[in-house]
Amino acid sequence: MNRALLCLDNGEIYYHSHELVAEFVEQHMPRDLARVQDLFSHRGAYGRFKDLLDRRGLLEKWYDFENHRDEEALREWCRENKVELTSA
Repeated sequence: MNRALLCLDNGEIYYHSHELVAEFVEQHMPRDLARVQDLFSHRGAYGRFKDLLDRRGLLEKWYDFENHRDEEALREWCRENKVELTSA
């Protein structure tokens, strides 16, 4: 499942993907893959996932990974839609 949201107030794009979670888990905590997959089969999974990351000391690493991927997705979308990306 993928979801992207555009904030009309500030122009920020928020992107979430279960594939993104799986990639992070495979790279940084492969022994927890089955546990994370189970988390995402229930409601409230994203919050429980972040709690697990916090307990493992990986929450900041997750935020860095997620932000990097959000930026990549934004740049790709802009290229595909011929939108010039400028910095504020």
